[in-house]
Parts: sequence; structure tokens; C-alpha cells
Amino acid sequence: MSLAEDVIETVPEETVIEVTKQNDKPLIVTSPEHILTILETAQQSGFDHLACLTAVDWPKDELEDNAAWLGFQTEPEDDEEDPIPQPSRGWELDDVNEGLMEVVYNLYSYDEGDHLCVQVWVPRELEECRVPSATSLWNGANWHEREVYDLYGVTFEGHPDMKRMFMPEDWEGHPHRKDYDLTEQQYIYREGGVDKVTKDAGKGW
Repeated sequence: MSLAEDVIETVPEETVIEVTKQNDKPLIVTSPEHILTILETAQQSGFDHLACLTAVDWPKDELEDNAAWLGFQTEPEDDEEDPIPQPSRGWELDDVNEGLMEVVYNLYSYDEGDHLCVQVWVPRELEECRVPSATSLWNGANWHEREVYDLYGVTFEGHPDMKRMFMPEDWEGHPHRKDYDLTEQQYIYREGGVDKVTKDAGKGW
């Protein structure tokens, strides 16, 4: 049994939404309330490295366009058959408002050379786009989570220093969200040793 299979067998059944594969690597889909249980079990089993923590923004229209591929409906076998809606990633597509944010944890075991992917899907609305911080398990999660917060707007609750990684704190929007307004020009300037944001091209750079 591989290390990833051991984790899948060990975690409590109620913490797992789906078990599948992504790029031939085992994948566990869980919920925000159970993400730390899954990650802690994986760490204790030997996944000592959080190789990557990232996110994928799925606005509602893209979820609908990719519904069959994402598992939110059956794939019709012929043109006359209508797809049947079904739950996926812990969600019914009709219950999704603006869309979903896919938060992805890629774990690695140095001793075994084994990989495990863990996902949690949350609403993309900023006030609901929240996941517990994994900084209590891996120190390296600190900057990973700050980067995802900065670029995607995912808040990691319990993070010791939840602030932007690249952009100034008063920057408007999160640049890797697919509805980010690329036509809105913002400029950076320094004031009192702190990066500030302005929309005046003559004041910033």
C-alpha cells in the first residue's frame, strides 16, 4: 500500500467528500471544516512537505461550461440524451451563486517519494471564501497562504499574519481572479516607507 493509500484508508470517512486521481496522483476532496484533519493525518503518515498550495478560480459560467468534466452532471452518451445534474466537490451546481474557489494542497513525502493532492472548494464570494490555515502543520504554509490571499482573495483563518504578499495592502482586487478588471490602472508610490496605491499616474509608478 502506498503512503497516499494509507492516508485515504486512515482518515475518518465523514471527512472525505470524494477520492479520485488527478494527473495519476491520488486526490482527496474535503470540506473547510475537515481540511486540517486530512492534512494532519497526511503529515503524521509521512507527508512531511507541503510542496505547493494554490487556487483555481471558477466563476459560475465556467462551472456550467465544464459541468460534465467537473462531475456536476453526467456525460451524455448520445446527442439525444440530456445530462443529469449530480453533486460534485461537495456542491450541487444549483446551490452555487457567483462560483467556487478550488484550493489545492500538493503534499510530498521525501522518504517515500509519494505524492498526495488535497482539495477544498469554497464559495468565491470574498466574505465566504475562507479556509483554515495550515501554518500550525507546516511553517512553509505561511507564505503560500499569503500569496493565495493576495492573488485570489482566499482568507486563511488562523494565519498569524494574514496580509498581502506582493501587492500593497490597499490594492483593489485580487489579480488572479478571472473577473479582475485589467482596464483599471493602479499605481504604487512610497509614503513613510510603506507602499501605497493611487490611480493618479503622475504620482505613482
